[in-house]
Amino acid sequence: MSKNGKSVLALIPARGGSKGLPRKNITSLGGKPLIAWTIQAARMVPVIDRIFVSSDSDEVLDASVRWGAEPLKRPHELATDDAEMLAVIIHALEALAAEIEPATVVLLQPTSPLRTAGDILRALDCFLASDADGLISVCRIDSKFLKSFFVSEMRYLRGISNDRFPFMDRRLLPPVYMSNGAIYLFRRIFLNGARSLFSERMLAFEMPAERSIDVDTLADLQAAERILSQR
Repeated sequence: MSKNGKSVLALIPARGGSKGLPRKNITSLGGKPLIAWTIQAARMVPVIDRIFVSSDSDEVLDASVRWGAEPLKRPHELATDDAEMLAVIIHALEALAAEIEPATVVLLQPTSPLRTAGDILRALDCFLASDADGLISVCRIDSKFLKSFFVSEMRYLRGISNDRFPFMDRRLLPPVYMSNGAIYLFRRIFLNGARSLFSERMLAFEMPAERSIDVDTLADLQAAERILSQR
């Protein structure tokens, strides 16, 4: 799609290095590279106009092109362990400014291979019907974590959320969610000048545990294989 100001851009960040699982993004899962699962899901979402893979690795970019994404070479300083994702997104937007000026950026991490096109589309529908700055996919976790403590500088116990929850019946605790890393949506207008990828106007998009695996280790990859084998 041309520069119409209403485009939806999918960005898949996939650096070459990985300590937990070497060459993770192109490691085989279910007979194809890990990153292929995310590219294929994005390609099945009709409202996404362009799909780019941002990587410092030519090997990752070559594999991405074979599976239908467009390559975007990322500088090495944005592919370190401590590189901020916001900087990666801004680099992509600036590099592609002559081609596309999206109203919405869909960030899809390749380490969430079990996230489906349906998940992405439902998240987009929810987000585009709102006036939120962004959306983050989450998975519900056990509320018992609200009963946790941290230790203050004076070595006193403090409730991790407040000092009431550690002593409440678990059934009375509010539901708790954790980001599952699968889907992030942002308005371009929010990203302009943003200092972080979070604001008080972020929607939650809940996904089931069986589609929330984040592949970071060999054990994660094997768990994803088991789930795929049962489909």
